[in-house]
Amino acid sequence: MGDEYTQKYNYYNPDGNRVEVNINSDTKPKRDVRKYLPFILLFVAGLILIIILFLLLFNQTPNTGNDCVGDDCLDPDKAVNLQWWGTFLDPDVIQPLLDQYKTIAPNVTIEYANKWSEAPFKDSENDYKTEINRVLTENDSVQLPDIFMINNLWVGDYERYIFPSSNISYSDFTDTYYPVVVSDFGNSSRVYGLPLWLDTYSVIYNKEMLANQSVSTPPTDWSQFRSLAQKLTKKTGSTITQAGFSGGTSENVSYAFELATILMLQNGVDIFNSSGVPSFSTDSDSLTSLNFLKDFENGTNATWNTNFKNDSSEFLEEDLAMLVAPSYRLRDILTYNEGYSIDINIGVSSLPQLTGQEQPIINFGDYWSNVVTLNRPNREYSWAFLKWLNEPEQLKTLSSNIKNKYGYFGILYPRSDMSQELINDEYLKTYNDVLPYVLSSDLVNGTLVREAFIEAFGSGSISQSSITNYEEEIISIIANKGRLQSETN
Repeated sequence: MGDEYTQKYNYYNPDGNRVEVNINSDTKPKRDVRKYLPFILLFVAGLILIIILFLLLFNQTPNTGNDCVGDDCLDPDKAVNLQWWGTFLDPDVIQPLLDQYKTIAPNVTIEYANKWSEAPFKDSENDYKTEINRVLTENDSVQLPDIFMINNLWVGDYERYIFPSSNISYSDFTDTYYPVVVSDFGNSSRVYGLPLWLDTYSVIYNKEMLANQSVSTPPTDWSQFRSLAQKLTKKTGSTITQAGFSGGTSENVSYAFELATILMLQNGVDIFNSSGVPSFSTDSDSLTSLNFLKDFENGTNATWNTNFKNDSSEFLEEDLAMLVAPSYRLRDILTYNEGYSIDINIGVSSLPQLTGQEQPIINFGDYWSNVVTLNRPNREYSWAFLKWLNEPEQLKTLSSNIKNKYGYFGILYPRSDMSQELINDEYLKTYNDVLPYVLSSDLVNGTLVREAFIEAFGSGSISQSSITNYEEEIISIIANKGRLQSETN
């Protein structure tokens, strides 16, 4: 057969009869591809569709209103002017940092304004919120600040007005900052704010009054602490002339709401259920916690009552032995003590805990954070500045500026990688030691929650029904989340 071989094919002619055909291998019959054309076209169309879907699903970039993300948006030749609204900090302590940033980013000018007035705290808070709420709801491009500060218990109200960071990864955020900061200003793997400082609560006490009871520092157990407070309380008849401890739920206790929340958390009360709804009224330990606090101003063993002035004032008048306050209030007390030559020997000690609580230390956060306004054209420049400002060297500079301006101490650093900086600080050590254990609550509008607390528990006894009513009030406040004051009036 030579180089040829023969194959047999069965072929059916149009009449249906089989025909056996012998062909050589190099002369195989050619198939008619025309009958497969519809299938080929369908396959190609499907392949093209799959490619298009792949590109749409996996080759997207987030839509942030810009064509760039993060530091890629920064044009060194673009003149940028940023408005920054702050609280508490005078321009004197901020301006040196702004001047330093100008040498790094000469095209960026940042104008800082301290929007916290010198009025009493409640009035200043109301004025600040009213102004920030007005410009946000009116969305006036001329008056809107690029950066503004909010309290950690206000975050829920302002979420829809905040532009999250695109230059700080969530993993870096969680690795760098204390858990309470991550809980308050991290959400859905995004970073929504950066605080310049943290704050929490300690016991401020009159050393001489404790020494008269042969005690050097207050106990760190609540039961023993209450016993000492009762010993420190002096009476003429039924009238308290020297208060041992300003505990209670009345308005003359500056941080009654915070104390109540701390005691509930220490007692293992879950403020919110798994769905994020307030549920503390269903836990009997809520009533136990609040009654424990109320007992400091009720009954024959009371150490405080509603007839006193504000607890800080009574402490400075040497009519109060112990109170609970954050570090910024400690600075106020130290300033008045020195300025008016009162000469109280002031000590700072850890907040008492409950024996047997699940977490060995529990405290509560009270601090402010910078956030970036959503509807502003230079948001990436704002975040670039905040990222730089919150680096360790800049925070140290800020702390030094504050200490030089206001005296005694600087700031409690919000970064856990800076904890060693304050371990020997005379005033801040006690506060600094508990920062890893500080908790918070997503109460949306802490201002209204505090007011509801005083209204519910400020006078009279505490009952289960009053706790239920308080919880319902918080639920109502949360239901109005994001509806700022100027929207609801």
